[in-house]
Amino acid sequence: TEANTIASKTTGAVTAAVSNTALADYAALTETDNAYTITLNDASVDASALRALDAKTTVAFTATSMTSLSGSYADVLAVLNSAGVTTSSTADAIALTITGSISVAEANTLDGLTEVGVVTATISTSDMASLASLAASSGTAHAYSITVTDSSVDAADLNTLAGKTSVDVNASAVTTLTGGTANVADFSTAYGGGSGISGLGN
Repeated sequence: TEANTIASKTTGAVTAAVSNTALADYAALTETDNAYTITLNDASVDASALRALDAKTTVAFTATSMTSLSGSYADVLAVLNSAGVTTSSTADAIALTITGSISVAEANTLDGLTEVGVVTATISTSDMASLASLAASSGTAHAYSITVTDSSVDAADLNTLAGKTSVDVNASAVTTLTGGTANVADFSTAYGGGSGISGLGN
């Protein structure tokens, strides 16, 4: 690229506006101490590639067109927290797809970021006591894949958990549903079609 050519001809830092607007174009950008002004137009972005670009310029670049961000939890969080990456400040503007699995605490960290919308991820936490602290989205429900490993579960608690994700909660390990006589509706909901719970009664 022209930026690489110019940078190779000086030992000092290069200050320039780079016209490329696609993140893929910057994979070949060399050096890490130049002040490049960059605006990206990509809507769907890989977090590791964006994080790599962040390390190649000393000037914050603009990625406000980004509506979808995917990658590992570490890469996604680094991008969203970086002072070098300007993303949309609109609430729920960026949908996240996390590779690998994340804990309840990590899911809650992502949910707590204003610009984050629907999070698609597998939750590694599997006991109901810990899953109880999973935060519910203030908007569209997150797409969390959750497997409960407790054998005995309170029906109301299970229904509450199911309400926090658009993906059916896997409750195939549950052999006993508990609750008082006042919880008949909770039992009916847990077993009913469209309950958001799978595996009960298997």
